[in-house]
Amino acid sequence: VDDSIVVYDLATKRNVIERIEKCTSVDDNYAICIKDGKYGIVGFDGNILVEFKYSGISRELSSEYFYCLLNQTLVIYNSRFEQVGDVDISGYSSYKNLSEGLVCVRDHDGNYSYVDVNGKTIIDNISVGYNLTNCNPFYEGLAVISTANGNKKKKKIGALATDRLWDGAYRFANDYALVYNNIYDEANDKTVKQWYIINNCFEVVKTLDYDVYVDPYYSASTDFSDGIIRTIDNETGLMGFIYLENNSASSNNQLKL
Repeated sequence: VDDSIVVYDLATKRNVIERIEKCTSVDDNYAICIKDGKYGIVGFDGNILVEFKYSGISRELSSEYFYCLLNQTLVIYNSRFEQVGDVDISGYSSYKNLSEGLVCVRDHDGNYSYVDVNGKTIIDNISVGYNLTNCNPFYEGLAVISTANGNKKKKKIGALATDRLWDGAYRFANDYALVYNNIYDEANDKTVKQWYIINNCFEVVKTLDYDVYVDPYYSASTDFSDGIIRTIDNETGLMGFIYLENNSASSNNQLKL
């Protein structure tokens, strides 16, 4: 018996993909798989949708594109598995996830920019008007960036569409985002985070009286992608939730940890 695996459909009770070394992602009708050390995409009908020739394949965060690494090129496919572009990344020191059709790249001088699926620069340091120290993928048309603040080099974070900066910000989901500023708690002689919820017009819609539970292994713990944010009362140790209801942020009863 070899070490190959199959993808089994519980509904039809049959193998939909046969003799694959490994599957890194399985969706409704396809799987990203490895064969002979190369990545490809196979449909549940057994057809190869993307050839097994890439050293890595990921799906764009907004699920519109796939980006496949071939040597120093990101080959871009759409959701119909048609090649729609490629990005030469040989001139960059690093890149981040493709999201909403844009890739965040960093050149060898440390400058960040966003390029489209054909490698055309769409947003750069000059057009943004900031000295960028970090960039993140787009969500709902907005991206979180880090900037240098004067000589102190203190990182401040904000969205590309606004000049208002925060000490920390998380991605937008369902039109809302979590942000915070570091403030000095004189009574306890320490720096704490003051959390806020902002809407996609960058207006503060709620100032939180609690800390936010940030799960390092679950990115949705800091956004409203599943409709809730977990909070912690640092004094009582009680956990609660901020949840979305009728397009507004509301707080419900606390639950004991």
